[in-house]
Amino acid sequence: MAFDTPGWQFSATATAVATGQTCGGREQSVDLQATGPTTHRLVPIGRAGDYTITLNGRSTQAATNKGDVVTTFRWHTTKDGPNEPPSATVSIVGSRPGEKLSFAGELSARALGVSTRTGKVTASALITSSTGASLTVDFHPAPGFDCVPEGSLAYRTVDEVGAQVAALGPPPLRYDVTLVLGSVVYRGTGSWPGDVVSDCSPCTRLQFNPPLPAL
Repeated sequence: MAFDTPGWQFSATATAVATGQTCGGREQSVDLQATGPTTHRLVPIGRAGDYTITLNGRSTQAATNKGDVVTTFRWHTTKDGPNEPPSATVSIVGSRPGEKLSFAGELSARALGVSTRTGKVTASALITSSTGASLTVDFHPAPGFDCVPEGSLAYRTVDEVGAQVAALGPPPLRYDVTLVLGSVVYRGTGSWPGDVVSDCSPCTRLQFNPPLPAL
């Protein structure tokens, strides 16, 4: 893939073409490897098959022209590629450490190697402040997210719990997440703001034991 200006980074999301389904198939994302100042290589993602590829480009500090670009195309692959590792984040409080905003808590996951259809998943989180005060919240399928791809999660608390969590006390906040997939219990931990994903604030990265099921 060529983009006629240096200083840009690219990633790709592959959505499996699901014949006869209103929702798309599994999604996996990868970063493209730079092969030169203006060229990048996209390798097959996941099992061989038919995909819709969404290609995203974003300028870096080294770019003379700033911005982003996106395009989509269909791609048939004839050999298997690597799978995206499973990951999950929880978002409850704040956009910056000194700013506590109130909104519903969210739990997101992707590239899970098991079914994530409603009825096979339960999720909750114990949130503990630096003072030891704590609050437990439950997550449910987010309204309006009826077409979440298989292997992904978009769960949300019923109420806007941000204000309640902020009232527990000063950060850091510890998140202890219990995620049940089928009959297996996965326990994830993360700390806000220490584990915040830089380009997805306030998404807080979770580490699980046992590890989340991979494809």
